Amino acid sequence: MTPRKQYLYKAVVDLKRTLSISNKRHLTTKQLLRRSEKCIREHNLLFNNLNDSTKIFVQSQMKSQSLKPRGSRFSLDDKSFALAVYKKSAKAYRMMPSVFALPSRKSIMDLLRKIPLEPGINSQIIEHLKLVVSGFKNELDKTCVLLFDEISLAAGIHYSQSEDKIIGIEDLGRNVRRTKFADKALTFIVRGVKRKFKQPIAYYFAASGIKTPDRVVALKEVISAVQSTGLNIVGTICDQAPTNVAAINILMRETVQNYVKKGIEKQSFGFEINGQEIVPLYDAPHLLKGIRNNLVTKDLAFTMNGTKRIAKWKHIIDFYKIDKYRLDVGERMVPKLTDSHIYPEKMRKMKVSVAAQVFSQRVGSIMLLLSE
Repeated sequence: MTPRKQYLYKAVVDLKRTLSISNKRHLTTKQLLRRSEKCIREHNLLFNNLNDSTKIFVQSQMKSQSLKPRGSRFSLDDKSFALAVYKKSAKAYRMMPSVFALPSRKSIMDLLRKIPLEPGINSQIIEHLKLVVSGFKNELDKTCVLLFDEISLAAGIHYSQSEDKIIGIEDLGRNVRRTKFADKALTFIVRGVKRKFKQPIAYYFAASGIKTPDRVVALKEVISAVQSTGLNIVGTICDQAPTNVAAINILMRETVQNYVKKGIEKQSFGFEINGQEIVPLYDAPHLLKGIRNNLVTKDLAFTMNGTKRIAKWKHIIDFYKIDKYRLDVGERMVPKLTDSHIYPEKMRKMKVSVAAQVFSQRVGSIMLLLSE
């Protein structure tokens, strides 16, 4: 074979080898493309079965897991999800970063500080409620009750540079501020009757509690705002604080006066705001304590099976002594009853469980059995 033929032969062999390698690479690329398309289809199928929150969380984890903690960048949705988890359980959230890529506590606290919260009606909450309520298909889902109560605060003031105002003095919203140290906060929450939801609506700062006239104004303001969202308030629930009772009585009298002006007899049980009846209710724990406190100082006259009877706190004291000091039987019939349940000077009057245990079915049935 001449040198020229040898050269051509070698060139042909090299070209065949190159062509074979190219064909293999092309085949491998096609296989990879097919596998990628299959993976994408399965991935999309998997994601289509997830809700939006789960999709966002999974995508965030896929993006952030390979990054260093200080190199991660989280979206507003990521931070909102993290804040919701943190509010459910701060202890659990401190453990989760060891498994998931999550924003730091400082990041979510910074997000929380950006939310404008001021005493009075929060317009952003109301607008969000309107959006949520518009998605309720069943009218019963819109039925709710308004809960309000006062909590005690440690008096103190500080200057908010971002808001350019002093925080800690009496603030009733509507630019009504008074130069008194606030040591009470009145909060309002709506809670669903059929559909399970609850949402804080407003809060107010006051010195030594909000006075009755201001409380009436706050009630009207909050109820009107909630009604504007499409929710149907059917009742209010509060404790039996004198200011609460007085405010409700004022609303009841105003409703009666409106009916008198129209020449119509009032037949409803509650008061009306914007033409809608709202029934005032008192929470059961306070009612239970109220009954117990009244029975301690007063006798209760009642009729049972056509016979007039009188219930006295002394009856409960006598029953307690019989149960505690009897020596013929080792086990007590009601071992949970103690001196703090029975004797007024030792009674823990703010504990609901103390009143509930005295009026329990077990105590009542045993007393009835002994009386017979």
